[in-house]
Amino acid sequence: MIQDTEPSLQIFVYKILSTRGLFRPLSRLLLPSVMLMALINANAIAADKVFTGVFQGQGRACFGKLFLREKTVEWNSSFSVCNSTGYTVLKSDLDGTSPHIAVYLKHKSRTCREAVIALTFDPAFPHFWQAEAYVSRQDYEHRTDEDVKARTLMCSMQKLD
Repeated sequence: MIQDTEPSLQIFVYKILSTRGLFRPLSRLLLPSVMLMALINANAIAADKVFTGVFQGQGRACFGKLFLREKTVEWNSSFSVCNSTGYTVLKSDLDGTSPHIAVYLKHKSRTCREAVIALTFDPAFPHFWQAEAYVSRQDYEHRTDEDVKARTLMCSMQKLD
């Protein structure tokens, strides 16, 4: 409220409050509220963090590109072409030691075999992400590390941007 006023008025208000001994009690009352607002804003910014990237796959089955944009995903590989479509984030842990994101495609084209695309970063290979594609949301949610039948495609992809 005071920030929008002229600096001279801010100084005037500060001087009145400080000379009458009101500045310190007011700052004690307002500081917790200001800190709470800062925490709420920081959490809102963190919740809005969107992971995007362009990934290049190599090899017979994985040759092509995956585009994860702010609101759409697209994956064109040798055996499956998933046109640009909206997605819902199923799981996202981008701050851990091995960041991971899984997205559920809202609309599949006829040529798209995947319903869920999951990307996992391996710190041992800093330029590559492991992309896994699942036929259905249920296959993704009920997967195990040994269960490769549920996955339709598993590719090591280089992050280009």
